[in-house]
Amino acid sequence: MERSFCTYTVKQYPENSFYIGANSEKGFVLTPGGVFEEENFDRVFILKGGPGTGKSTFMKKAAEDAESSDCHVTRYYCSSDPDSLDAVIIEKNEKKTLIIDGTHPHIREMKYPGAVSEIINLSIMWDTEKLTAEKEKITELSAKKTACFETAYKYLKAAAELARAQSAISRKVCDTDKLRAAVIRFIAPYKKQKGKTSSVYTEAFSMKGTACTDTFFQSAEKIYYLTDVMGISEIYLEILSDELEKEGIAHTKIVCPVNTGKISGVYMDGAKLFITHENYKGETKAGKRVNMKRFVISESSSFKGRYRFGEKCISALQEGAAESLASAEEYHFELESIYVSAMNFKKVSKLYRDKIVPVIH
Repeated sequence: MERSFCTYTVKQYPENSFYIGANSEKGFVLTPGGVFEEENFDRVFILKGGPGTGKSTFMKKAAEDAESSDCHVTRYYCSSDPDSLDAVIIEKNEKKTLIIDGTHPHIREMKYPGAVSEIINLSIMWDTEKLTAEKEKITELSAKKTACFETAYKYLKAAAELARAQSAISRKVCDTDKLRAAVIRFIAPYKKQKGKTSSVYTEAFSMKGTACTDTFFQSAEKIYYLTDVMGISEIYLEILSDELEKEGIAHTKIVCPVNTGKISGVYMDGAKLFITHENYKGETKAGKRVNMKRFVISESSSFKGRYRFGEKCISALQEGAAESLASAEEYHFELESIYVSAMNFKKVSKLYRDKIVPVIH
């Protein structure tokens, strides 16, 4: 199946790297499942400050220092700027610490102030007079950037609506009973691998183009690539996740960044087994190809024309969204340069030493 937004720019990320959320049909959405809820952590540091104030650099240093101190680190990158960090989870001696960007679009406040969370306000490190002098330019660039994102979200919403229409066609041409029976046979050897279901984003529709992490390709010992026919691989992944959840088998769902109701892949944690689309361009390992053609009902030829036309329409809409996000990048980095020139990064470094170093060591 052709999916134009999956022309990936593969990022060479460290292990355990994901995206904090997604630019989607619903606008920006955070990773589902309450991953960042305060109840899950011993300490939470919420970073506040504008673009270019050093939030990502702050978290990158924390992640690197934590790994040097034998901590387990999980990184969550920005879905708009895939080179920037939006959150880091640090685990050491059964203690979990979250450092997270708490500014727009993922606005976050303290739930248990002092007891668990505290705000690290980087805005106190900037020269307010310099920024006030740039007020007109800042407001203009911010408005233009916001308009670009709003346009992109409209395109993505329309693309997702069409994708749902495509899914309806897929279900008409798919022998779902046969498919489900095949899935049940497939997971039978793994029934003892009990555990929770979680969801992550490993793909991003960003200002720099589409991107993906290779986290599951790094950790997987075996990979299955679904060779798609008219969207049936998506039905396969949906049923696979349903059956795994029904059996209580530990697995992670890779959520599609554009249409958040779809799954792009499934990672079976206990088996270190990754099942995903054949056209997942982030692939870095050889794997077995599984052809979905055997689940197609023979009378399906009349639907092919409609399906191909729908794919072309989705592709055009996603191209429009990509162009809008690319325009947003220009305004974003102009804004960053203004804030960078107004920051006192020596004070930011001192704040890092005072707040984060004691947690790591």
